[in-house]
Amino acid sequence: MKEAIVEHGGYRIRVRTRGPAGGPHALVLPGMGDTEFTLVSQIRTLRDLGYQTHFVELPGFGL
Repeated sequence: MKEAIVEHGGYRIRVRTRGPAGGPHALVLPGMGDTEFTLVSQIRTLRDLGYQTHFVELPGFGL
């Protein structure tokens, strides 16, 4: 797992990357009521299919 926090213009955005380094990329953006915990089964399925997942926590949603 790789985690990065990007700060720009007063905002902090956290990106968690997991999965095979050589796999295709899947960008996961949660909806208004979703978090990484509510999407864990979908993220796991993507990784099982060989995708490298990038979960982006948008500003104001738990960071």
